[in-house]
Amino acid sequence: MVQGDDGSPRRKELRRGEELIAARVSAATKEGRHWGRDGAIALCRRRLGALERLGEGARGYSAFASTYYAAAHYAASRIRLHPSAPFWGVRFFWDLARARHWIERHERAVGGFEKMSAGALDIYAAIKTMTGDCRRYVSRDWADVCYLEAIRVAVEAGGRDDLSDDDQALNLIRRAGLRMRTRTGNGRWTESALNLITEAYSMVPRLTPLTAVRVIRNYGEYFEKIGNLSEAKVHLTAASVLAEQHGLTDQVAKIRPLLARVWEKRLGCVSYF
Repeated sequence: MVQGDDGSPRRKELRRGEELIAARVSAATKEGRHWGRDGAIALCRRRLGALERLGEGARGYSAFASTYYAAAHYAASRIRLHPSAPFWGVRFFWDLARARHWIERHERAVGGFEKMSAGALDIYAAIKTMTGDCRRYVSRDWADVCYLEAIRVAVEAGGRDDLSDDDQALNLIRRAGLRMRTRTGNGRWTESALNLITEAYSMVPRLTPLTAVRVIRNYGEYFEKIGNLSEAKVHLTAASVLAEQHGLTDQVAKIRPLLARVWEKRLGCVSYF
């Protein structure tokens, strides 16, 4: 760790370097470049090194968890569409395991949930949700353990006073999705989920492009899950168009299989998305 105050030349140099790497991680993630020498994961590893030298390793742990989660999400979106699905399956489970490792390390480093930032809590809830989705194929009760923990964490994050519009919108769609997933709340929580996600959708004009795409995508997913395929198609298409306009390749990759599924349900045949 570099000693001295934030004004020292060495710390300033490290800080500038860390910020530049963070920007590259963000760009690589948006473009769907998660792996390889110049991928988001490799870049995030370099960023973690810089943060540890600055004495801010805990920040790096949550960032690493977020990067691995994004990679796992991207891999999951490719399993359906890519012919080499077994490869993407292995990639998905490995990246999800690494995401869990880093967010748990972050929790220990900061001293528990109460001391985690809203952003870190959101990452934790997202990883628990994805883990629950995997466990659901084995046991719904086992999955519910993850979902209920994710709800607890998401509610904790949503109660923070310093949330930006983007953070608040993402928290709302997270909680809506969890209410739809949890078996004990299935059906009874549908209206509550709609209220949460509609509130998030009303915030779209104030959101950054990436967050707006995620909210619109989730709004479309909600309608697909309750069987309103016309509304689902409208909103998923809008999300896809907005993602393409802003070069959000990873979001386009996530939306395509959702649109394909909607078309299959509407037409009763195989889609060629």
